[in-house]
Formats: sequence, C-alpha cells, structure tokens
Amino acid sequence: MIVTDILHQLVPALQDENLKAVGFDTESSGLNPYEDVLLLIQISTPEDDFVINVGSADKRYLEYALGLIEARNLVTVAHNWKHDAKFIYHNYGILFKNPFDTMIAESLIRAGIAAKFSSLKDISMDYLGIQLDKDVREKFIGKTDFEFSDEELEYSEMDAKILLPLKDKLERKLVEKGQWNTWELEMKLEPVVTLMEYTGIYFDVEGWRSLSIDAVREREKAGMEVKRIMADNFDKLAGKYTNAYEALENMKFSFSKLRKAEKDNLKAITTKDEIKSVVVPMINFGSWRQALHVLHKLGVPTKTTNAKELEWHRRDHPIVEAKLSYAEWDKKATLYGEDFLKHVNPFTSAIHTSLNQTGTATGRFSSDNPNLQNILTDFKYRSKFIARPGYKMGTYDYSQIELRIIGEVSREPRFIEAYQNGWDLHSSTASIVFQKPLEEITKENRKFAKSLNFATVYGTTAKGLAWNFAIPEAEAQEYLDVYFQEHPTLKYFVKKFGNMCMDRGYSVTMGGRRRFLPLPKRANSRSDYKAIYKARRKAVNHLPQGTCGDMIKWDLVFMFYENPFGWENFRPLLTVHDEIVVEMTDDIEEQAGKFARVCMIKAAEIYLKEIPVEVDGIVDTHWRK
Repeated sequence: MIVTDILHQLVPALQDENLKAVGFDTESSGLNPYEDVLLLIQISTPEDDFVINVGSADKRYLEYALGLIEARNLVTVAHNWKHDAKFIYHNYGILFKNPFDTMIAESLIRAGIAAKFSSLKDISMDYLGIQLDKDVREKFIGKTDFEFSDEELEYSEMDAKILLPLKDKLERKLVEKGQWNTWELEMKLEPVVTLMEYTGIYFDVEGWRSLSIDAVREREKAGMEVKRIMADNFDKLAGKYTNAYEALENMKFSFSKLRKAEKDNLKAITTKDEIKSVVVPMINFGSWRQALHVLHKLGVPTKTTNAKELEWHRRDHPIVEAKLSYAEWDKKATLYGEDFLKHVNPFTSAIHTSLNQTGTATGRFSSDNPNLQNILTDFKYRSKFIARPGYKMGTYDYSQIELRIIGEVSREPRFIEAYQNGWDLHSSTASIVFQKPLEEITKENRKFAKSLNFATVYGTTAKGLAWNFAIPEAEAQEYLDVYFQEHPTLKYFVKKFGNMCMDRGYSVTMGGRRRFLPLPKRANSRSDYKAIYKARRKAVNHLPQGTCGDMIKWDLVFMFYENPFGWENFRPLLTVHDEIVVEMTDDIEEQAGKFARVCMIKAAEIYLKEIPVEVDGIVDTHWRK
C-alpha cells in the first residue's frame, strides 16, 4: 500500500500510456456531497494502490492528478459510481465521463432474478472469493479530522484494489448474458444522471407546508365524519352488548395491546351513551378487520377495504365516501406532508432524489430518497417543484409510447394505420369494438377501449375488465373476443413472443436489453403454474416498458452530449416513466424546447421506423403535467 500526501508517485502512474482503467473509491463523512466531508481518495492501478489523505494533500497537485484521469478519459471503476463522482465534482469541479459501475453491471447480469442492487461485499465474495470487512466503514461516519488508523487505511485500499479484477470478471459476464450493448448505454448515461442528482430540483417549501397543513385539517374533518356515521349507526355495529368491552369485541377490536386493568375498565362501562363515547374513538379504520366489519354491518357488499374496490361502493352508504376521503387526505398528510420537507437540502434549497438507472427489472428508472415518480399529478403538488430564478421548467413526454412500440414490433395493421393517419388509437379501437362511428364514441367507450388496447400487453382478463367497469364477466369476455378477432396479428405476436421468452428464459427489448425470468424447474403444482403465468406476463410487459426506458435513456444522453447551450443553460432534472423534466434559462426557451423535442424524437426513432412518434411538451415556471 502507498499512502502519500504529495502525490509524486501517482501522477507518473496516471501518465503511463498503457494505463486504460483505474479502480476508484472515496471515503467521506456521509452521503451528501453538499454537507459531508471528503476524507480519502483511493486510486488503484495494475501495479500500485494509492490512498490519498484529502486533508493533507496538496490540493493543486491532487486536482492535477484527477484532471489527468478526466483528460485521458481513463475508465474509472467504482461501486455505486455516482456517489464517488458527485464528491469529486463538488470538491474539484471534475466530472469523469468514462465510468464502469460494478453495481450496475451486476444489476444487469441478474436483472429480474435477484435483488436490484448488490453490495460490493457480496460481489467481491461471489466473483473473487474475497471477504470484505465493511464494519470499518462506520468509523468514517461523522468524522471531522483527517487522522486515520492503519485499519481504516487498509480497508480503504482494499475497496479500490479489488475493482480492476472485478471489472474483468464482470465484463465477461455481461457479454455472456447478452447485456453488453445495454451496458454501454448505461455507462454513457451515468455521468448525466450524476449531474441531474447533483443539480436537484428547486422547491417551494412554504407552499408545500401550506398544503400539508390543509391536508391535516381535511383528514381530521374526514375522520370526524367517519366517527359521526359510526356513532349514528352504533347499535348496528355493536350488536348485543352490556358493556364497552363486549361492544368492542363484537366490532372485531384487537385487545392484544391492552393491559388487564384497561380491559377491566372497559367492562365497567355499562351505560349506552358512555359506551358509545368510549368505543367509537377506539375503532381503527386502518385495521381491515374492523373496517370490513363496519362496512358489512352498514350494508356495503365489499370483499376488501381496498380503495379501488371501494370506489364501486360510494353510493352504497355515506361511510364509504367518508372512508375514501379520509384515506386520500391521510396519504397527503403523511406521504406528502411535513416530513417530506426533510428532503430539501438546506445548502441548495433543492431536492436531490436518487435516480436509479436499473432500479426496475424492466430497465426503467426508479427514484428514492424521496421517490419523485409517485408525486401526485395534482397541480397543487407538482407546482411546488419550481424553476430557479431566471429559468423555466419544461415537461416533455411521449404520447402513447408503449402502444406505439407494441404496434411497431408486432406490425399490427390497425395500430399502424391509426398512428400513421394521426387517429386517436383508443377512439379507433372503440369504434371497432362497439361498432359505432367515431363521432358517436363516448368518453366511457374510449376509456373501455383503452383498457382493451393494454389488455394484450398487460394481461388484462375478462374478470379484470368486469371488475374495473362494473359489467358482467360474460360481457367483458365478449368484448375481449371481438378485440382479439379484430387484431389477429397482435394476438399472434404476443403469443409467439411469450413462448420465445419462456423457452429462452429471458425477455428482450427492441434494443436488446434482457430481463431474466425466475421460472420454476418443473410445473407440478398450482404455485408452479402461477409462477409461470406471472413470468410470462412480466416477459411481455418488458418489451414495451423496457424499450420505453431505453428511449428515455437515449433522450438524456442526447440532451447532455449534444447540448448546444451548456449545462448551466439547459439541463434535464428528472424523468418519470415516459416524461422528462428539464430546466432552461428564460432567454433560450424557444430554442431549448425545440432541442428537447428533437432529442426525444431522435431517441424514439432508433426503434420506431414505421409508426411515427409524438412528443407533448409544456413550459412554465414549475413542473407541470
């Protein structure tokens, strides 16, 4: 191990013309580059391992060494590459652009059949047989000095030392798994995502806090309405009782957390008004057993307390409306409440979500800490994500992209005809299924046809359609039969593609991204057949979803590497499924909007040759949908 403060041995090593890649790692006092301290930088070459104490190193010389890595475009091999890259960018303004992320490599190798992300400890054992002691990492958390023990330095050295041998193993595995082209896209993309996370999205804290206060108030009102209805119908709910304990018992209340004295007190309450005043506040509508009891006693014929099913029973009793209202406001008060503000970085006034490139088995992005992909499309909430002063925010998304993809790859004539002629596919389908002229198609007809269009791809059954639209299952099956009769090419393709995936053990997108299928070794039981059915659905879903995910990734690549305005003037900030949110300076709004559309169309046309692509966009001072 070489521990150096003057870096005089590192620079010649980085200048070696035979050097193509380095292992790269950092140690920091935490995970946030804006708040935490960069402590150590570890760089590994085939000959030497360098552990650099940032606190005592000559900053100019260190910047020169890091600049050599960037200038020579050396491959930087790291595990969770974005973390290290953000600390380097924050402290030195250097963004490496040739990553090899061992975490993403392993996620592609095991896509669909294992956990989304593997630790460095796990993959070093799996591929190299080396056991890393990650407990030492805890000693760096919150560290404020630059004094390190031999144990800490040896740990840091090993984290970098194993990266180049891991790279060799993982490269071979990626080729073996047929994921190399996908891998190259992911690595071209990772520097872009790093800057997106680092930049973050500006946030209106006070506006959000006001929404949170309103949601808490509305939740309380809805809760009081639930209690009032239960009080008005108390005898129906409580049955025969002589005391509060019996009434609660009849209402499926769980006494497991009550002490004996508390139970005795309940048994001692025997007057009706007092029983009601004590029991009603104790009923928990968050308990499915208690909620289901209340609903059934009040004549609501539901099998579950699931909000989607309860929607069909709004008119059965006022308790349903009150419960749904309470659930809605409770979600807003908790998931989108005051606690959400802890994600606002005090140094930037922005939210810096983690955008996980391979966070789903299909290859689509996921988002966490916080999850910005499930933010309500409600204007009140999205409008709190705002453009910085002097900027505008543009939201661009593909129109019906997954259906365009499935139409392209299946070559279904009705899809191709509709999209080439600029028809609304759902209305066109409704006209076919309901045998009505386009001008007579209602919103409900179109909504039903939309479900039919997605039925093939997402495996919607007659039972599912019947449940969603409150119609007899036999009638739903008739519509499905008509749909498939009128789309025989699509039906044949989906069947053939599903069979191919099951035979090969993986699904594949138009760009070659694979999703491996967790298939049982044999099909001898009900659970085996259920697993096979689920795998087949996932396989077919992967084709349009994963291809859409690849398009979005190419969008971001084009927006970054072909950006004529510079990152400070135009930058993507977030992606949500088939949507990209960008920020642009006021003075280039028109040109930047055209550029964003050009990038998205260019990305889509990598895959769509016969079916045209459409991009919708809107520019404002905040995130809009």
